[in-house]
Amino acid sequence: MPPADRRRVLEELSKESGGLAPNGTKESRPISEIARELSSQVPYEEWAELPRDGAENYKHYLYGHPKKSR
Repeated sequence: MPPADRRRVLEELSKESGGLAPNGTKESRPISEIARELSSQVPYEEWAELPRDGAENYKHYLYGHPKKSR
C-alpha cells in the first residue's frame, strides 16, 4: 500500500477511535466494529474482484512470492 494511502487509513482509524464521548471520557470502539463500518463503504463489485485464495496466498498478492498449491 502506498505511504499516502497508509497515512489516510491510519488517520481515519484514529478519528474513528480517538474522539471524546458525550461524558468527556475517551471513546473506544472495537477494531472489528471500525473495520465493519469501513468495509461497508466498499461496493459489492469491488469485493467480488478479490481473489478467493487471498488468505492462503497473501504473500503472493502482496509481495510476489510463488503461490502455495492446494
